[in-house]
Amino acid sequence: MGRLPADAAVRLEVRVPLGNQGIWDVVRALHREQETFGVPDIWERMDTDRRTIRDMLARWERAGHLERVGYREGMGPAPVALYRLIADQPEAPAVRRDGTAAKRPGAGQEQMWRSMRMLRQWTVRDLTLAASTDEVAVTEATVQTYVWALVKAGYLTVLRPGKPGHKPGTGTKALYALKLNTGPLAPQIQRTSFLFDPNTKKGVAL
Repeated sequence: MGRLPADAAVRLEVRVPLGNQGIWDVVRALHREQETFGVPDIWERMDTDRRTIRDMLARWERAGHLERVGYREGMGPAPVALYRLIADQPEAPAVRRDGTAAKRPGAGQEQMWRSMRMLRQWTVRDLTLAASTDEVAVTEATVQTYVWALVKAGYLTVLRPGKPGHKPGTGTKALYALKLNTGPLAPQIQRTSFLFDPNTKKGVAL
């Protein structure tokens, strides 16, 4: 089989592991469908081991996102604990084993994506200033890497290409705008050269 053309490879959609966000998405779906749920209900819907699911439910319960409401009979001798979602949100809560809040992985990408959705058009420098906070600061280099990935994946439009100047401090900065707004969750650059969009549950090869 021959190589795909470059533009087709960029748009190749692949399934990627969903991790804790995937567990959280199933929790939210079960809450809408049947209100209460247990580990087996989640395990049947995703390729994740039961120990990981049980650990995340325990963390979210300690953090106050879930409430244990009772038990039901299971396939084995031990009863199945039933939970109810009481603090809903799109993003999976990042919590430690004791239930205390942990720093969210990808917080910088979340802030950049949120700023992109608010700004009509912007340069890398504009986005760096808009996305940086006292808690999480992003650099121009980080913003540029994320912007390049989103342009390659088809999420951004280049309104004006950048042009270098003949002297330092001169030239024209590239101007961008958001073309593909899939939802509130930030597309994530994966280590395996994929961009994963938690809004659509799809990945794009970079």
